[in-house]
Amino acid sequence: MLRHVLMFRLKPDTSSRDRKQLVEQLHVMQQKVPQLLHMSCGQDAGVAGPDFDNPDVIAVMDFADESTWREYLVHPDHDYFADTFLLPFLDMTTGVQFYEEREQ
Repeated sequence: MLRHVLMFRLKPDTSSRDRKQLVEQLHVMQQKVPQLLHMSCGQDAGVAGPDFDNPDVIAVMDFADESTWREYLVHPDHDYFADTFLLPFLDMTTGVQFYEEREQ
C-alpha cells in the first residue's frame, strides 16, 4: 500500500468557513475517486499552541500502489477539488509518499 501524506498551510485570510469546506470536500472527493482506498483528514486541533508552526490541514490517503496514486492525481474529481477548494486558499503545501508494509 502506498500512503500519501499532505500538509497544507492556508493563506492567513482564509475564513473558517472555507477551511471547514476544504476538509468536507476532501471527504466528498474520497467518495468519488475509486483509487483512494482510505483517507483521514482534518484541521489542526491547535493543541500544540503558538510555539509550534503546524500546518492548517492534513490529509493521509491510502492507495493500492503507485499506479493507482498516479491515476488519482489526474482524476477529474481531484482536479475539481484542487482548483475549487484548495488552490484559491493555498499558501504552501508539503507531502510525502511511502510504502506501508504492515497489515491493517
